[in-house]
Amino acid sequence: MADEKRGTIVGFDAKRLTRNRTGLGNYSRFVAESLAVYAPEIQQVHSSSSIGEPGLYERLKAYPSFHLLMPKVKGLPFGDYVWRNFTSRDALLGRDIRLFHGLSNELPKSIRDWGIPGVVTMHDLIYEIFPRYYTPIDASLYHEKYLRSCGDADCIVAVSECTKRDLMRIYGLPEDKIRVIYQGCNPVFGREIPEGALERVRVKYRLPKQFILSVGTIEERKNALRLVEALSLVQNKRIDLVLVGRETKYTAKVLRRASELKVSDRVRVLSSVPFGDLPAFYRLADTFAFPSLYEGFGIPVLEALNSGVPVVAATGSCLEEAGGPASLYANPYDPSDLAGKLDAVPDKRQRMIEAGKSWATRFLPEKLGTEMADLYRELIFPTR
Repeated sequence: MADEKRGTIVGFDAKRLTRNRTGLGNYSRFVAESLAVYAPEIQQVHSSSSIGEPGLYERLKAYPSFHLLMPKVKGLPFGDYVWRNFTSRDALLGRDIRLFHGLSNELPKSIRDWGIPGVVTMHDLIYEIFPRYYTPIDASLYHEKYLRSCGDADCIVAVSECTKRDLMRIYGLPEDKIRVIYQGCNPVFGREIPEGALERVRVKYRLPKQFILSVGTIEERKNALRLVEALSLVQNKRIDLVLVGRETKYTAKVLRRASELKVSDRVRVLSSVPFGDLPAFYRLADTFAFPSLYEGFGIPVLEALNSGVPVVAATGSCLEEAGGPASLYANPYDPSDLAGKLDAVPDKRQRMIEAGKSWATRFLPEKLGTEMADLYRELIFPTR
């Protein structure tokens, strides 16, 4: 019988790993590194139609179990689509992969013909729950691609219990086909930062002495407008709000509301903060606020907990799973509730920090790496 612990080769879709700096790209790299460190017996073959941004995955190339597969011929018509769904099949099977894992909601169209198990990670169904945040074409495309991938998969990895419930409720998928395996955040957020380095970041960005931090694309779903309204209601009129994230058209609406409420001088928008400076932002903040209307998991909440910052997040999706019982939660549609939770932080601060760090240990890379490797072995070597 084949050795279940040694030499198992798994194929992955590396589209996001090689190109995306946030979100699904971070998840792909987190999975790859967690497996490389805590399950090195899993040989990983990551398939990408292009080299992408090598700096994003340079560190992964140092692991003996990490391998990157790209087409030998460049410039294929509709190269990315054709490579992922069809052309990569022979190249991957030629590497003797025993299982294929789509890390970003999608499996190749031809996966049922590959003769090996398929796993897909589903991050969220926001395009089904809030279709107004997507173009009709995108929402329809995501529905078709992702529903098909869920149907074709032998197992679906959900990044939260919330996403699992959504998959069962909206797509009618059976519970026994879904496995919840939590993701984590970059370990850099748990490392101490010297006072001098913190001060350099404070000066560089002219950060206020007291501020509420929120991190994420400044778009309607992330709900920064309600956070501005809550800022106008909090008792501490000397505390500011710092929004860090890519700007969209919604940003102008947020800033207009700040002007109407006469808190413009207390609101900062920073859209070009490099990742290397981000951990210092968390460390310098008094509170982290994440009033998003809906998330699949909520990585920024974990980044804050690991950084030792109290968290105020929103009810209604998965954020209670990420933030745990020590964080505070408000109705994301009610600025007064959000302001009340922000006002409650100072008296609970130390307790929230300690309990938050303890809760964050549930999402360590070791846990994901071992749980994912166990899932692969279950599917490759089913009990007879």
